[in-house]
Amino acid sequence: MPLEAVPERLLKQDQGFHGPLGADALLLKEDDRIVLSVDFFFSDIPSWLEWDAGTKKLAIVQMGGAVAELALELPESHVIDFEKARRVYLITRKGQKRLESANDQKLVHSVNLIVRR
Repeated sequence: MPLEAVPERLLKQDQGFHGPLGADALLLKEDDRIVLSVDFFFSDIPSWLEWDAGTKKLAIVQMGGAVAELALELPESHVIDFEKARRVYLITRKGQKRLESANDQKLVHSVNLIVRR
């Protein structure tokens, strides 16, 4: 499809955040559920997560192709839990405003998790 045929509204869409992510993050596990809370507003929708055991980075891949990298120090037992998990609940900010209380609105994304050793 030639570029001229692409609707202008699609050309102006935000492609998300790409690069190292300096946001606060909290990882929780209960039973077989894993929850990752990241204090960041993604302008594009997170699509899946990739954990790389070699670099100790968690990539948050967004629908537009951007990849946000979050550095995480995980004990080996958590890496094993990651390998067993199929989905992770990713909690993010709903808007640009920093989360200041438990009553602030958040978004919950149920995303696939890929583990690379």
